[in-house]
Amino acid sequence: MTHGSSPNKKNISQKATAAVKILFAAFLLIVSAGFNTAFANVTITAPTLSTITGCSFPTGSFSLGNIVITEGAVGDISTFGTLILTAPANFEFTAVGSSPAFTAGRDITGVTAAFTATTITLTISGSTTAALDAITVSGITVRGITAAAGPQTVTRTSGTSVIAGDAASAVHATLTSVLNSVTGGSVAAAQTICTGSTPAAFTETAVSTGSGSLTYNWYQSADGYAVSLGSATTYSSSSLTSTTTFRRITTSTLNTVACTANNSSDITVTVNAVIANNSVSSAQTICTGSTPAGLTGTTPTGGNGSYTYLWQSSPDNSTWSTASGTSTGINYTPPSLTANTYYQRIVTSAPCSNNTSSSILITVNPVIAANTISAAQTICTGSTPSGLTGSTPTGGSGAYTYLWESSPDNSTWSTASGTSTGINYTPPSL
Repeated sequence: MTHGSSPNKKNISQKATAAVKILFAAFLLIVSAGFNTAFANVTITAPTLSTITGCSFPTGSFSLGNIVITEGAVGDISTFGTLILTAPANFEFTAVGSSPAFTAGRDITGVTAAFTATTITLTISGSTTAALDAITVSGITVRGITAAAGPQTVTRTSGTSVIAGDAASAVHATLTSVLNSVTGGSVAAAQTICTGSTPAAFTETAVSTGSGSLTYNWYQSADGYAVSLGSATTYSSSSLTSTTTFRRITTSTLNTVACTANNSSDITVTVNAVIANNSVSSAQTICTGSTPAGLTGTTPTGGNGSYTYLWQSSPDNSTWSTASGTSTGINYTPPSLTANTYYQRIVTSAPCSNNTSSSILITVNPVIAANTISAAQTICTGSTPSGLTGSTPTGGSGAYTYLWESSPDNSTWSTASGTSTGINYTPPSL
């Protein structure tokens, strides 16, 4: 075999052995089988990448299969130099192996590769035209950059090398990109519950859409949306003790690429504390026919912060009815009473259950009766009257105190002299 020093390859015998030149570009997508395109004496093996799939553009980088340029006859590569490949619209190169492989020990002595976003430049060096050669370029990755497109071709656009069958517009790869679009739909409904209650089930009000297979995951704010609660289109929460926000995440998987939608509309379940601090005061004792002092209610807590009131009365602390008069205020003024009466206040604040205060009793005593004294008598001046006797009274609370009084004219009265606080009284001499 004879080697020349000229950069140009010359025709040699058809008996020369064919060499295989392979360009390899690895995308991170599924690559279909390459196809062979014959140009005169050079065969270009041009791979097809049909699944550059992205959630948006630009996509991630994907690997392309080998591009192989194989001489079919000695002299197909007649001039060493550069070979420039250009990416199609909506695609760009992101990497290339810097040292493409070539058939060792033949005409080609070196191949290097460099890339920009739009081009790959191969520089081919050699010294003779005595054998068949092949070139393999590897490590090429590409991505979709602006919109779904395809199929489009990577073609030769320029360069100083002269290659039979690999002229301008020769196809070296075919690329197709796909957008994996997904929308999250919407779910409902926000609601307010009382602590310890279970919210109504969350339902789907607008369906999710996607280019691929859809899956769902529900999350909650209580753990920072970290752990999936369920994978159905709807979700039923357990009982809650604090305000919690729920969201559903929709994922579309296409060509093994999983794309997640923006969150569906969040659902906030507001959890109110139970109604508390509901008490009334105060118990008292009055005489029949009297009007009790007004009853005072505390300001409640819990619920939704807005309260309604209902005062009730009962003769026996068991059977209750709406209290007479104005019974819907925070406080209550009872009417005059002739019998023992219990009062309580019911506080309402949705969505929590009503809260009923402890009851208080207004004790109504009968008027004091059976209070008589005896006996009237006539004495001589300076004499001491017989003791005066008082009856045992009735009514009141049943515990009695006494005060005896005296008057010279049955009009002006003062405390009687001596021991004047007993049930009976012993007058002094008069």
